[in-house]
Amino acid sequence: MGGVGAVSGVGGVGGVDKVDGIDGLGSGDSGMEDLSGLLGRVVGRGFRAAVDEISPPGSLRWSLLTDLPLLALLSGYGTLYSGQLNSPITSQFIEGLPVDICAGWAKPGFMMVHIRDHHEVPTPDGPEVPLDTGGWHETPMLVAGVLRRQRLIERTGDEIWAMFRDSYARADASVSVLHEYTVSATVERIKTVDHVEEERIESCVAIPRVLPWAECPQAAASAGRLVGQRVVDVGRLVREDFAGTSTCTHLNDLLSSLAQADALRLD
Repeated sequence: MGGVGAVSGVGGVGGVDKVDGIDGLGSGDSGMEDLSGLLGRVVGRGFRAAVDEISPPGSLRWSLLTDLPLLALLSGYGTLYSGQLNSPITSQFIEGLPVDICAGWAKPGFMMVHIRDHHEVPTPDGPEVPLDTGGWHETPMLVAGVLRRQRLIERTGDEIWAMFRDSYARADASVSVLHEYTVSATVERIKTVDHVEEERIESCVAIPRVLPWAECPQAAASAGRLVGQRVVDVGRLVREDFAGTSTCTHLNDLLSSLAQADALRLD
């Protein structure tokens, strides 16, 4: 679907130094937009709202740019897996953790209990990545210390299927899955009182495949909250309303990708 530029200088507490052009994209993109409004912004709270202002929600460019805060978050796993995270961690560090932000971070959940009791962050140990290269763009082999997020969304008529997988290359060259979810949804086309056709989510079911902690799968039920919502509003709704221990930060990103459904229509 065209060439993709680069965004550099992204880190957990960093900002965007440089945004190269992203062109040749799908419906809703004008070919070359002014992305300078993102320069200097911290890749965290408020970043996605800024992307909404300069790129049509649901476009491929929007999807790429709104992934950046997630990539900054995931970069912390590299520090954990490589053993670079100081241990024991301090009480001050623990007090600053985003407790109850999602199911996995629930205060009474395994991870937070382990952190409080042992002053260390437990290390997830997922299964090896399956050799399922079909349907993916060609990608280089992961080298040790690198984490990758793969996302896929397909539309057939009014049915949508989407998935993501986070995988990590360990020092021994093995590659394991950290997170994996799939979502199946259907959309319906309706006409508003103004006779404008729009699409709404008719059904939405999330299936957890690989998750690090026992509490994480309970967040799958949050997908049903999108039923009845306009497809074009999905990204904003998830960002504004999906928080707390009934949700999953990573599932939220997959649910947000359903906003691309309109761009995938063939009629």
